[in-house]
Amino acid sequence: MNIIDGLSYDDILLIPKYSEVQSRSLVDTSVDLGKNIKLKIPIITANMKNICEEDMANAISSLGGLGILHRFCSIEEQISIFRKCQNPDLTGASLGIQEEDKERAEKLAEAGCKIFCLDVAHAHNKFVGEMTNYLAKTYPSNLLIAGNVATGEGANFLYEKGADVVKVNIGSGSICSTRIETGNGVPTITALDSVAKVARGKYKVIADGGITSAGNLSKSLCFADAAMLGSLLAGTDETPGSIIYEDGRTYKRYDGSSTFKNSNIEGVQSLVPTKGPVKNIVQKLLDGLRSSLSYQGVDNLNDLKKDPQFVKITSAGLKESHPHSVRVI
Repeated sequence: MNIIDGLSYDDILLIPKYSEVQSRSLVDTSVDLGKNIKLKIPIITANMKNICEEDMANAISSLGGLGILHRFCSIEEQISIFRKCQNPDLTGASLGIQEEDKERAEKLAEAGCKIFCLDVAHAHNKFVGEMTNYLAKTYPSNLLIAGNVATGEGANFLYEKGADVVKVNIGSGSICSTRIETGNGVPTITALDSVAKVARGKYKVIADGGITSAGNLSKSLCFADAAMLGSLLAGTDETPGSIIYEDGRTYKRYDGSSTFKNSNIEGVQSLVPTKGPVKNIVQKLLDGLRSSLSYQGVDNLNDLKKDPQFVKITSAGLKESHPHSVRVI
């Protein structure tokens, strides 16, 4: 029996370093994902039904991030949504591994989609590998994102099948119940570290799930090239779905992707409070990220990855990390 320690975002803190960064406004948050896909900010929308359709894709791309459309609709509906996106170069589309997904990919490519996201809960899998290989060979000029995996071995498997970018994390999302329902998963930091050790110089990495703050985002980017956000964006004006009124408050739906399937339910359905424009959420995240880089003495995301130092904290350390002993108003 082999048992290793596993760490999540709240288990660690970055140790501050000597800095000569004069202002966080000078920090560069851009990232190059390859295949001529360059982002001004390292933020990617979760390819979930309650997160990304045309309004969210347009908002995120206008901010310099990447929107990825969900696949829980017909091929015709997904194509229609894609055609409404104002910046196809920064709008990708999600695919599965069924035979119809080959037709979906063909139609998307014809419509001008340059970014495919092959999205399966457990991607270290023969059939995901076969679809990854098919997409890589059939659409070699497209950026191919594939996931999700939780180990370096799983990430290398997808890379060897042709993935340009690997999506990392299993079971850490706020509405995901995979770890509870299946007993499988790897805590986020440990999973990202495992992949980062083998990915450098070979392929790019997306941290997907579990990011609840700018601090988490900063920690994730010590290992990954960009982060995929779901719950932080849920409830914003640009997410799909109507506003729901309950007890004088307003909410929007936020459901796990597996809840749109007939079996293998590994997510929950939920309501989240409305949050206003997504740009406000993104700006707050970027402010925290830029400050984090200045604490690390670096002015770009590549340098953040060179030698990050962490301290493992206890529950007491986590408690004192938050505002405490006051009533926040």
